[in-house]
Amino acid sequence: SLQDRFLFLQHPPTFCYLVASLFFLFGEGLFVGRLISTIFSVLILIWVYWIAEEFGDKKTAIFVTCVLAINPAFLYYSHSVYMEVPQAFFNLMSLSFFLKAEKSGRLKFFWLSGLFLGFSLITKYLSLVLLLFFIFWFVIKYQFNFLSRKEIYIFTLPVMGCLLIWFIFGYTL
Repeated sequence: SLQDRFLFLQHPPTFCYLVASLFFLFGEGLFVGRLISTIFSVLILIWVYWIAEEFGDKKTAIFVTCVLAINPAFLYYSHSVYMEVPQAFFNLMSLSFFLKAEKSGRLKFFWLSGLFLGFSLITKYLSLVLLLFFIFWFVIKYQFNFLSRKEIYIFTLPVMGCLLIWFIFGYTL
């Protein structure tokens, strides 16, 4: 039926595939399910440290990372089986590569930003907010000639690639 065809739209697939991969490797269980959020939480802390060190100094980076690490909401989600932590990681990566691209003008950072935004979009729908931010940014920066900018296409290609693979795979299930 048509309803069954679009069942894959209830939740994006990335988190489910990550958890299923760990279940396949290590067996099913709550501990294994929580491992995904724990791994991504550690990656978030590492990346936050690097970003803070780039914009500040080592003391600032340590302070910011420690504040995040002891934040009750961060601690709660870091060991729960929810999509929020992987989505936060992908959003953080996308935003940081976007800022790096804007700062350096290097196209590979626009591509990486788009790739991580694509992963974020197929992890949780709330990432549409970040997509809207990027659209707003491009329109403000380049006004109405933003479609003539190669940065837009370099950024958009991996986003559309992630979404296209998801829709094709979801439709053929």
